Formats: sequence, C-alpha cells, structure tokens
Amino acid sequence: MDGVTTENSGERTSAISNLVAAISVGALEIGTAVSLAALVFSGALSEGIPRAAIAYVIGSGIVAVIIGVGTKMPVAIAGAQDTAAIVAAAVGAGIVSKLDGDPAVSTTIVAIALAGLVSGLLFIGIGRARLGEAARSIPFTVISGFMAGTGWLLLRGGVEVMAGRPIELGELGEFLSWDVAQYWLPGVALSLVIVIGLIRGLPSAVFGLTLLVAAVAIHVVGRVWWSLDALESNGWLIGPFPESQGWSPIRPSDFELTDWSVLVGQVLPIAGLATVSLIGMVLNLTGLEVALEDDVDIDHETTVAGAAVVACSAAGGMIGYHLIGSTVIADRLRARGRVVPVLIGLMCAATVVLGTSLVALMPRAVAGGVLAATGINLLIGWAQQLRRDFARLDAVLSASVLFAIIAFGVLTGIAAGILAAVVVFVYSYGRVSPVRRMHRMSSMESNIDRPAVQRQALLERDHEVAILELHGYLFFGSLRSITDLITPLLGEDLRYLVIDFRSVRGVDASVVSGLLSIERKAAASGVTLVWSHVRPEIEVRLSAESSGSRRFAVDIDHALEWVENEVLASVDDLAEPAIDLEWVEAITAYGQRLEVAAGETLIDISDDTRRIFAIVSGTLTAWGESAGKERIRYRQVGAGSFLGEVAFITGAPRTASVVADVPCVVVTLSPEGMVEMERDDPPLAIQTNNIVATRLAERLGSTTQTVRNLSS
Repeated sequence: MDGVTTENSGERTSAISNLVAAISVGALEIGTAVSLAALVFSGALSEGIPRAAIAYVIGSGIVAVIIGVGTKMPVAIAGAQDTAAIVAAAVGAGIVSKLDGDPAVSTTIVAIALAGLVSGLLFIGIGRARLGEAARSIPFTVISGFMAGTGWLLLRGGVEVMAGRPIELGELGEFLSWDVAQYWLPGVALSLVIVIGLIRGLPSAVFGLTLLVAAVAIHVVGRVWWSLDALESNGWLIGPFPESQGWSPIRPSDFELTDWSVLVGQVLPIAGLATVSLIGMVLNLTGLEVALEDDVDIDHETTVAGAAVVACSAAGGMIGYHLIGSTVIADRLRARGRVVPVLIGLMCAATVVLGTSLVALMPRAVAGGVLAATGINLLIGWAQQLRRDFARLDAVLSASVLFAIIAFGVLTGIAAGILAAVVVFVYSYGRVSPVRRMHRMSSMESNIDRPAVQRQALLERDHEVAILELHGYLFFGSLRSITDLITPLLGEDLRYLVIDFRSVRGVDASVVSGLLSIERKAAASGVTLVWSHVRPEIEVRLSAESSGSRRFAVDIDHALEWVENEVLASVDDLAEPAIDLEWVEAITAYGQRLEVAAGETLIDISDDTRRIFAIVSGTLTAWGESAGKERIRYRQVGAGSFLGEVAFITGAPRTASVVADVPCVVVTLSPEGMVEMERDDPPLAIQTNNIVATRLAERLGSTTQTVRNLSS
C-alpha cells in the first residue's frame, strides 16, 4: 500500500514539475517571440509586427515540439533565437533602404523564410555528415566578440522597442528627454531587475512570472491613470493591430509582392544569417553539455534542429533551436521527457487561437525589457570572461569584433573578426616549430629484435641517421623552419634522413613544393630521404618528381627497419652465433621442438599458458592493435631471440599474437618442464635461466635507454 502511495505521490510531483516548467518557460518564450518580432519589424517595417509576432510565437511552438520530441537529451527546450533575430533585423534594414510599404514587409518576410530554409537544410546536411564537431573550430575570440556584439545590439534594440523609435546619435538629447524617456525607463528598470536576479542566482522559473507581473502592473497603473485606449494611442503597448491580421504561413501573395532584385542583393546577409545560426546552435549545445553535466550528441541534435527550422520557416517563424536558459530551467524543475515541450507548443497554439488581440496588449516596456536584459547579461558575461580567461591579444581581438559590430554592423564585425583571427593564427602558428622532436638511432629504433653486435654497430653509426617527428598543420612558413633545421645536418656525416608525418593533422597546397625543395637539398648532399606516414595524394605528387634518392614507408617502424638494414649492410664482421645449438638440443629433452609454417600463429593473445619459445631459425612477428584498431607490429624476432619470457617468469597475460613470417623452428619450454630440468639437470637450468635473463635484460636496457633519450 505504501508503494502505491509513494508511486502516486511521485507521479503527482512529476506532473506538477512539468506543469510549472511549461508555464514559466512558455510564458518567457511567448514574450521573447513577440519582442523579437518588434525588433525585426521596427521603424518602416512596423506594419509587419502583428503578423510576425503571431508567426514567431507559433514558430517557437513548432520548434519546441519537434526538438523536444526528437532530442536524445533528458529534456530539451527550444524556441526563437535572439542571435538570429539580430542578423534578421540587419537583413530587414537592408531591404528597407531600397523599398517601403507592403513590398518591403513581404520581401523581408520571404527573405527570413528563405534564410530559415537554408539554415535548416544546412543543419540537416551537417548533422547527417557528422560534421557538427567541426563547427567548434571557429576561433573562440571571434565567437566571444560576436556574443558581446549580439548583447550590445539586443540592448540597443530593446531600448528602441521600448521607445518605439530608433536611437540616432544626432537626436540623443531628444531621446533622453522626459517625453521619450518615460517610455524606456520602466523597461530598463525591468531589465536591471532581471539581470540582478540572474547575478544573485534567483530561481530561473521566477523570470517568466516577473514578466507577467510587470505587464499586469503597467496595465493596472495605466488604466487607473488613463484608459486602455490612452495606453494604446500613447504608444505604451505593442498594439493595437488591425483586427483582420493574424497568423498565416508563407503564402503566394508574399512572393508576388516580393521585390526579387532587392532580395538577390541580400544573398550575403542571408548566408550570414545561416552561418550565425549554425554557430549559435553549436555554442548552445556545447553550453548545455556543461550546464547539464552530460554528453550531447551534437550531430543528432543538429539534424533534429534542422527539421524544426525548415518547418518553422514555412510557418513564417524566426529561426529557432535549443535554448540554454529554458532547458536549464526545465532540468532544475526536474522536468523530463516530452511533456514540457509539448505543453509549451500548446501554449503557443493557444496564443495563436486568441489572435493578435492578446499580443497587442503586451507593454513595450516588457517586450523591450526582455531584449535589454538578455543583452546586458551577455555583455556582463563577456566582460567577466575577458578579465578572467583571455590573454591581452585575445582580449583585443574579441573587443575589436564588438567595436566593429557597433560601428559597421554584425556581418562586417564577424567578417573582420574572422580575418583578424586568421592573421593572428598564421602569425602565432608560424612561430611554433613543426618539428616535435629530432631523434637519432640511440633514441628511436625499429621493432626488430637485433643481436647485441648489431645494436652496437648501429649505436656507433648514430651520426649517420636523423629522424624528424613532425606535428600540427604544415604550410609554407612551417616548412621553411624544417629546412632551416635540416640544412646544418646536411653538412655533417648524415646518410639517411627520416621524416615522419604520423602526427601531422593537415597540410596546405604549398607543402609538396616545400618537400621537393628539401629533397633537392638532401640529394645534393648525398642523403637518402625516407618519408614515413605520408598521405597518399602527397606521395603520388612527390613520386611524379625525380629529385634524388628517396623511399616511402607506411609507418615509422618500417622506415627505421629499412634504414637500419642499409646501415648494417655497410658494416663488416657482424657475424654472431645466433643461438647455441648444443643448449637447444639439451633443453629440447624437457620441452618440445616445433616447426611453424609461414603465416601460422605460434602464440594467440588469448593463450593463457606460460610457455617460453626459443627461436632456432626463421623470423616471427608479434602483432597488436592501436587505439584506432589498426594492426601494428610490436616486435619482430629472429634466431637467438625469445618469445613469451614475461609470461614465463611472471605469469602475466599475453599482450600480442605472434605469427611466423617464414618457415621457423622453435623450441618451447613450459614452467613444468623448467621444474623438471632444475631437478634432473641443475647446471642446464642455471644456464637456461642466465640466457633468458640476459636477453630480457638486454631488451629492457634498450627500452630504458630509449625512454631516457626521449625524456631528455
């Protein structure tokens, strides 16, 4: 019985949480949608406010439902976006500069709808191609400057919505006069209350209620002192609107009234709107990962948002996607699933049913206060980040984007910021050496298990080989620094130069000519170049040029193997008994002699036995997998070497599979056979332990020396 009571209580609590979240967030979204409509369709476009206000509300509902139902997140709230509205306002301003009246309104509506369609298709394409992560590579200084610029434009646009007129520098005195200030001062006060509440960490659900209380308070005071007609006629409200106007999707008459020659002139701003929307969405999704402390599938969410934006644009709405603040509100209220976004969609639909009469009652101070509060909050966050996180150069770059937006507009500001970021990147990256480390054979060797006499010979000729490990992104400037490093080496006794591209993330078109220049310098000095991990397209272009002695290797291991073999081929008297055949015959009595065919697996990684293998003849290779599941060579061993000595001594599990390269003969010895040898033939057991310990020590010493050289 208690279980039933607890379950019912939990269901009631969940239902209440969902209802509270839907009402508080839905009221805020509806108010924001109306505010954005007033922002975009201001001044000469004001005739379009009633239709845009309703369209933006229904568009927010469409986006909220599609994203809320399609998301993989526990809960996701979406709606019309202020960053998109800022650029849309710039598009509208560009159209108004060439048109007026109904053609200007219709052209603006169609332009924003086309921008929404382009944005939606862009989102879907990027999501399905799984390129969402790539959008994160935009310089953060540009993004922060853009967000600050958005904050400024929202603040300015909010004040203009409150006053019902644009802010002109030459008319600033009149704007500050009481006749105008009485309209925007209440809205500024409301925005400051919201900002202070955000700073103090008040519950986010309070803000939707705050807007409702402020709107009611203005109506109460206004109707006590004047009347509804006076409120409307004196410009305190968004309305009145013509009774006949209401919501309608994009319709044929809009295309008939559109001036297509003017619209074509807005192609770049429309493309900018799609780009800004993509940036904003990725930023929001990244922010939600931090705020919700959970991973977000950016590609999936981008695809869902694309479908939502396409549907929203057909309805005449503003581009919308995931909202950080509203999603966090719903999460903090413990709302989960699809209920909240569906309820928000129903609230938006109810607003549309009630028509423009409800929207017309919204005070300008409330509509503008929402925008101004958002703008002030963005500017405060930017200033804090500038002081806390940015180096001086980054701070100057971010501030320059803000000032460019203030002086020249949002699109020019973004373009200038990206250009400046590219210049700074090239300058900064050009000063970083593309050579991560230079090795000699003493600090880097192939995975070939060589006899001691061969290893000693390689160490004595350490000066004949140089290995350059490159990293980062290569362009013409970075290749120049590689040439400057190589030139002094070519004047020494260098015979082989290995250049490894394993850690190179990308190259530009100038790289091949730079590499050919390096080859020509090496050839002139009699140095053989070995290219490792080179991209296939670069290898093809290099192979088309004959500029000296060169070799390509699939990886650094095979490159070093070839070089070591070449060096050893020039050394005399390297003969060394591979293995003591008398000892092999003696231990065979306690073990087993095996003949392994080429390609046959001698040791499987799943093998749990502790046998050790002495290689009498032939070569075998130990294979493993990299983190990327690529097959890599751990070690190649020949006559005189051992396999499985770690498992034999310690009992540790196998770390690789061993396959015969050619027909081989091996002798295997188990721990039980070793115990029998110690009992029956102690001198042979001592000799065997010494041989195994010596080979293990040599391998460990080689590894230790490599690690020491790499860390020096």
